[in-house]
Amino acid sequence: MRRILAVAQNTRREAFRNRAFTVLVILGLLLNTVGFVLSNLAEPSQKARVIQNFGYFAVSFIGSITAILIGVILLYKELDRKTIYTLIPKPVQRFEIVLGKFVGLGQLLLGLIIFLALGWIGVMAAFDALQVNGQSIVDSIASAVYLVFLESLVVTSIALMFSGWTRPFLSGLFSFLFFVTGRVIFVLQEHLAMTKGPLSEAGPLRTLVELVVYVVPDLSVFNISREIALGITIPFEYLVSASIFAVSFITVFLGIGIYLFSRRDFV
Repeated sequence: MRRILAVAQNTRREAFRNRAFTVLVILGLLLNTVGFVLSNLAEPSQKARVIQNFGYFAVSFIGSITAILIGVILLYKELDRKTIYTLIPKPVQRFEIVLGKFVGLGQLLLGLIIFLALGWIGVMAAFDALQVNGQSIVDSIASAVYLVFLESLVVTSIALMFSGWTRPFLSGLFSFLFFVTGRVIFVLQEHLAMTKGPLSEAGPLRTLVELVVYVVPDLSVFNISREIALGITIPFEYLVSASIFAVSFITVFLGIGIYLFSRRDFV
């Protein structure tokens, strides 16, 4: 555990100093600003909804993109330079590197998401968008921030899985494809359930899509922007089930990542 925490501490420090992280933080703040500008162009009755939806998108998107970019960059850089061995007096095990990276990035993402969420909440408070139909949505906002953090952890585990066996460009590409597919996987599920269409009959295409649906996590589980806009309170049971869902996929992806990384020759 001491070595894992040492790797995590170094990861958090290096990621915080990374220029890509600084750019992403600025981008997140700019997206919140764009939401404010777009709200002024919308109908008066829709201003609050625009701020709510765009702010949610900004926090969620920046959290996941940070997980992808920082995850694949930091792991490759430290292994390429072999700086990981300067962290502790004894040789670090490969599984400890992966787990340490995950813990360190998780800590960084938690701080980033809270920071962006506070900016989002500040904008909503300034424009009286923290209520829907006279009901406070602060509890739903807190649930949303928690779910966004879970989503970013799932994406982090995906990035670490791919970075365990290939270079940053391919790792980032594969991770981004997983992320995009996970965001729209409910569309594939709807097509599979249809009685007409290209996926309605058995064949190679349907088999491929079924495999994608089975392997790629449904990230829409963590998206409650619609509930926020409608003022729907998120049940505690849903948060628990989403947590179990996230932990299950994180465990699988990290397990695969550790296995692949243990077989990688980077000396």
